[in-house]
Amino acid sequence: MLSQRPWQSNCVQPRDFDERLGKRLAASRKNLNLSQDYLAEMLRRDQTFVSKVENGRRTLSVQEFLRWLEALNLSASDTDALLTELKAYDK
Repeated sequence: MLSQRPWQSNCVQPRDFDERLGKRLAASRKNLNLSQDYLAEMLRRDQTFVSKVENGRRTLSVQEFLRWLEALNLSASDTDALLTELKAYDK
């Protein structure tokens, strides 16, 4: 059995982070009453891409994340709140 590395003990695992981010992005999309299909069109991607991100099965690049924020029209304060919430799980 492999032992856990010291730097991993207090960190959110990538899968957990992707799931939390996906849930938050899905909630933001739903608050705007946007369908996954419509958001996918805005992002120039297909609906399965949106679904995978929202379900934590796809990691976003920084560029994709920024496009997503723009598509959802999230303000700087909304983005800061999102990142602060996600960072809180990393303790």
